[in-house]
Amino acid sequence: MIDDLFFIGAAINIAKNGDFVNPWLANWTERSIDRYYVQPPIHSYSLASWLSCFGSSPESILLFQCCCYIIFCVFTALILRKYGFSKVAILCIPVVYTTSMSIVGLRQDALAMAYLAIGLWFLTLNRGWKYFFGFCFLGVAWLSAPISIAYIIPFTLGIIWVNYSQEKEKQFIKYFRKVIISWFAAFISVFSLFLWTINFEFFHFWDDFTWHASLRVVPPEKILPLWFFILSHGYNEIIYGSIYLLYLTCLFMLLFKLRKIPTHLKYFFLLTSVGLVLNLFLYPSSLRYYVNFFVALISVITVVEIPLQKLNKSLLAFLTIVVFCVYQIPAIVSLLAADIFPTHQDYTEIKSYVSKHPNQTYLIDNVAARFVFDYNLPKNAIAWHFSQNTAIFYPHSLEQKDPNTVWIIAAAKGAVTQGLPDYPKAELWGRKFNSIPQKPYEIIMIK
Repeated sequence: MIDDLFFIGAAINIAKNGDFVNPWLANWTERSIDRYYVQPPIHSYSLASWLSCFGSSPESILLFQCCCYIIFCVFTALILRKYGFSKVAILCIPVVYTTSMSIVGLRQDALAMAYLAIGLWFLTLNRGWKYFFGFCFLGVAWLSAPISIAYIIPFTLGIIWVNYSQEKEKQFIKYFRKVIISWFAAFISVFSLFLWTINFEFFHFWDDFTWHASLRVVPPEKILPLWFFILSHGYNEIIYGSIYLLYLTCLFMLLFKLRKIPTHLKYFFLLTSVGLVLNLFLYPSSLRYYVNFFVALISVITVVEIPLQKLNKSLLAFLTIVVFCVYQIPAIVSLLAADIFPTHQDYTEIKSYVSKHPNQTYLIDNVAARFVFDYNLPKNAIAWHFSQNTAIFYPHSLEQKDPNTVWIIAAAKGAVTQGLPDYPKAELWGRKFNSIPQKPYEIIMIK
């Protein structure tokens, strides 16, 4: 992902120096020179703790992401099993998660989803102290990826209501007093942890964080145009449209068979749909991350759980398989047509130049940072995507290059920056895919 260095730079620096600063973004804005409050700190400190134990290498960071994936799948499976979902539905979780969320790169979403699943699982246990731990994990999930609040709210309220409805002696005031006390204790605990991670500079943090949020939040009148833009980009009207069509099909089938639908499936579909609506309005740019994942997850689970006649069930299952294949077309094309294994380029020349010019300023992108430097970047390294001293974004032309800097970037950046050398595109069965580079890990150095 283009913003990998944005999300892991502070964690690597904490593990090495103990400072909550992302040195690779020092040229981006004055707000990132001596602090890193444009993002909530929980992800950086969680990853930094991991890196302190296992080292700051690509393998270590990828293993961290994989552990987050596994934790999410395990605890989500425990939740679904508690509410009576079938084993087939549970087995669909890792398939949908790995194929939908693998595109997020090294973003904080994997950790937030892991904390989210753990927190919700604690809530299902319906005990006072377990409510406390549940709310704590949900709090750190929110402080890892703020957009997770879109799903925290409906799922938390839904689980609490189900827990109350299953009480033998329904004492409303007593029950919700227990919940509120647990929530308040968790709030104090998580907020104290949060203040510690930002050196108790709350107002400083709030100023930086809201500034960064203002760059990403879409005004209400522009939400619909943004949705249509994302859907019309490339072949998204087919790739994304297919899973939305499957979701609408499942919704129609649920409404048509409403009386025969198991209660647990009704609740799950309703709560997930509420979360999707909140997500779309709070942060519509995350359409291809959270939204597509939860749309795919609820659709697949609905197909597995909905009671239908054998023929109708088979047709719906066949449609789901077709949609799954359509959604994976970019990954399939990359696997078949592109050289996705970075073993064919020797980076010795680049490394030699860097070692001979230690005081040079280098603009390095996410691909070079990983495959050339193993995230051990030169001391004067700057993240190429955040090098223009503007809020957003990367250099759009080679003319923007400072003559006193050296660019070390993927050759495929020629797709977004004018003046860079052309690069080969992936070809499959006589068709060229302009959005997929033949060698995505080919690195060029521009002096």
